[in-house]
Amino acid sequence: MIRLDVLLRILPSSKIVSRHDAKPPAPASFAFMGTPVILPSMRRGAIKRSTLRVGELPDWQGQGMARRMAGMTRRSVTKWFVYLLRCRDGTLYTGIAKDVTRRCEQHNAGTASRYTRSRLPVALVYQESKASQSLALKREAAIKAMSRLEKESLIRQARRRRRAKSHPPPKWD
Repeated sequence: MIRLDVLLRILPSSKIVSRHDAKPPAPASFAFMGTPVILPSMRRGAIKRSTLRVGELPDWQGQGMARRMAGMTRRSVTKWFVYLLRCRDGTLYTGIAKDVTRRCEQHNAGTASRYTRSRLPVALVYQESKASQSLALKREAAIKAMSRLEKESLIRQARRRRRAKSHPPPKWD
């Protein structure tokens, strides 16, 4: 695939001066001599031929464009966790964090939430990872909507999976 800014460097005699002058048949890409061409985002104005240099992306594309081209995003690098804590009085608290260990320490220090502050100490009983904060918040809302029995079942299933991983069945030779 060829990006439009690369195409503009390949065709110096081309009359296309900006992305807005190009009239591709498809909104996201078009073919140039049988090769698909990716159109950059239309949100930041025109790319002028004089500002493009070989091997260089326009400033507004920067590393974000390179990450998108590689299929990565800034968010895909960071993991978020949904966690469940069991408080001293037996109640369950659900939250999200990037670093669950640090967040549990904050809960036990009484600096994380008002709910757990009066129910110390707390113990981590369940956690699961999510690719983004948005997905973690959605899962947190789903867990909070569960009944207590469903939450206890979720905790038991996770505990069984953990034990199965740590104690594999014996291999018979």
